Amino acid sequence: MRKFAASLQFRLMVGFAAVLVLALGSVGVYARSAAANEIERYEDEVVSVREERLETMITQLLASGRRGPQLAQIIEQAGSLYGLRIAVADETGFVISETQVAPEYAIFGERFQARDGGGQFRKIDRIQDPRPRGGFGFIPLDEGDTSLGSIAFTQAGPDAFVRPEPQATAIIANVDSFLLWTGLGAGVVAVAISMFVSRRTLSPLRSLQYAAERLGAGDLAQRVNVTRDDEIGEMAHTFNAMAEGLEQAEAQRRVLMADVAHELRTPLANIQGYVEAIRDGVVDADESTIDTLHQQVLHLAHLIEDLRLLALAEAGALPLDPQHASLVDVAHSSTEAFRPRAEAKQITLSFAGPNSMPTSTIDKERIGQVIGNLLENAIRHTPERGTVAVTVQTAGSNALVSITDTGLGIPQEELVRIFDRFHRLDPSRARATGGAGLGLTIAKQLVEADGGTISVSSNPGEGSTFSFTLPLNN
Repeated sequence: MRKFAASLQFRLMVGFAAVLVLALGSVGVYARSAAANEIERYEDEVVSVREERLETMITQLLASGRRGPQLAQIIEQAGSLYGLRIAVADETGFVISETQVAPEYAIFGERFQARDGGGQFRKIDRIQDPRPRGGFGFIPLDEGDTSLGSIAFTQAGPDAFVRPEPQATAIIANVDSFLLWTGLGAGVVAVAISMFVSRRTLSPLRSLQYAAERLGAGDLAQRVNVTRDDEIGEMAHTFNAMAEGLEQAEAQRRVLMADVAHELRTPLANIQGYVEAIRDGVVDADESTIDTLHQQVLHLAHLIEDLRLLALAEAGALPLDPQHASLVDVAHSSTEAFRPRAEAKQITLSFAGPNSMPTSTIDKERIGQVIGNLLENAIRHTPERGTVAVTVQTAGSNALVSITDTGLGIPQEELVRIFDRFHRLDPSRARATGGAGLGLTIAKQLVEADGGTISVSSNPGEGSTFSFTLPLNN
């Protein structure tokens, strides 16, 4: 029970119920007040119309001289019909007829003054009725300039022999009762609807919760069904994208571990083989053997350094030494460093760049390493008597460096993975062409660390072009 009370569904129900109670309460108060005011206005208007009709009728009776039993019968019927106590006085103020009341409350034969205080009665026997419900206020009845008498009205009380009309309070009480029961019924229906709606609304969230728990437990294949187009549906799409990303990252991690193990195993196996052969006396520890071991150790150290550099770059923790430098100078120096290797393979290596170009804020050593990685990759995959061209030019507010070779090119399906770690075009992973498949990945990370972008274009059989851009200083 405590868990349900702390749940989002319970809070939604309570919040919905609170809003409903506030709304019904506000409507009830307004409806009650409006009903009371309208009923009061209606009663006042009805009483006013009744009094005007009775005044007109009694005036006509008095003018025609009908003041005896006929007048008593008329006012008795009117009083019984309207729930009023009526008294009629003559022109001198004496009550000549009234509706039936208990003898102790009767005012027949007594004298009263008219309500407007006109002064036609010099002697007043009694101005106010001391009995319950206050006194009478007599209204003059005139025909032209002739005074015919006066009439007085009051609501019939327990002293009258008439049945009173229903009071407005009873109507208001009925309205209150109707609003109460309607509110209770609406509340029950609203709670049921809120439970149904909240259950349907929160059901996808429960599925997300279960999937997240399974995902946290290591089941990266967890996905949720997306059946909605609202915010919860967007959350489900986001969860599925996150789960897919985690699954891909885990797959890449496993591939990375396998690749690292594979790349480290080869030089370590070579070193182990030579050491065991020297120990067993099969191979002499001469200068040639020592040189071979040294080359394997250098290769292993280079691979470990590449892995360390890649890890720092991907974590955004690679230390950089930014300074204003000319990309033309950096590219030219890197190109000249690879000229002996290109000439040894009978490859024509060329460089082209403008005489002057704005500087860029870069780490010269890292950018030189990028150009070196791209040149090494281009020379390795270009056959003898081929060409490798390095060009530097401006492209808007950026400097564009391109390395183009006349190698075998790259298949289109491989272009999307060319910058992935340990990716090589040789699926057998033969090392005849050398390299561990980290050069292009490191180049991409270093260029992006300096605020640039890198790309590749290639046609099989026509060679490849690797290009990267870096911002120019204004």
